Amino acid sequence: MDTSETYIKMCEKAVEIQALRKPYSNERHPDLFVDGDVLFVDGKIYIYAIKSVTLRDWQDANGKVLYIATAEDGRGHYNKRKVVWLPRQDQLQEMVKRGREKFFPYNLLWRLYRAISTNAKGNIHNSEFTSMEQLWLAFVIKERWNKVWNNEDWILQNE
Repeated sequence: MDTSETYIKMCEKAVEIQALRKPYSNERHPDLFVDGDVLFVDGKIYIYAIKSVTLRDWQDANGKVLYIATAEDGRGHYNKRKVVWLPRQDQLQEMVKRGREKFFPYNLLWRLYRAISTNAKGNIHNSEFTSMEQLWLAFVIKERWNKVWNNEDWILQNE
């Protein structure tokens, strides 16, 4: 999971993506996050976990410890702070699946491949992305809102 400054910035600037994150809610625990959500709050990366887990279970690929947010933290605690949702790769892929791709994932990979395989106008230039999350985020935003990342913000792609 990408927790780099670049990915955090890309997600923070992706207001359309942030609007898609709808907190899980039920009568017993209103306004909770979905189990496994990755959040950036006050300079720290949190993984939301409904069940208690040990910190050794939640380290990134470089061994950096990620903090755990629990149901107790979720109840109104984050509503007063700026929370940036960092979608995982599987969450990003769900945002662009259509039709048969729900059953045949290779169709989705084919669409991604076509989007990055040439330098044709409107395609994603994959050389600037350093993780699969960054690449998939760029693909989702291009597919759904016709925007591209200019290293500072998401801008509308000129036709």
